[in-house]
Amino acid sequence: MGPQEAIKSCFQDYFKFSGRARRPEFWWFTLFTTLGWLFLDQIDALVWGEEMLVGFGGLFTLLTFVPHLAVIWRRLHDVGRPGWLAVILFLAQMLLFFMISLTLASTAGGGGPPVVFSLTMLGLAGVMVLVFVLFAMPSQPGDNRYGPEPPAGS
Repeated sequence: MGPQEAIKSCFQDYFKFSGRARRPEFWWFTLFTTLGWLFLDQIDALVWGEEMLVGFGGLFTLLTFVPHLAVIWRRLHDVGRPGWLAVILFLAQMLLFFMISLTLASTAGGGGPPVVFSLTMLGLAGVMVLVFVLFAMPSQPGDNRYGPEPPAGS
């Protein structure tokens, strides 16, 4: 599956949380959403300045959030894991960004980062690496409890 087919497939399966998604579908759509957000965020900064909270990048993120969550869900199914692990990944990312913000705010006064924040960030980064490994795993061959194996070209 190439990039165009992956992006088209993810938008066609906007609300599909059942079944399975192979690695190419997941990785091409992840690359598309990441590059799209980065590009549009830069456009926002040029047009409205750094103070813009939700511009083109924010709108793009809102429009691609559900299909991205759905392809993550199906990708986890493809490796034989429950899709609800996607929620844990999302919460871990939000907590990681929150902890980073708190650490940066606490170090602005010249003090070092609190040990609790550093350990929390390290633990959450470890969880994210573990989930990344899940996304990189090959598909389970044959049918699994989440559905039949997707065709090789998908």
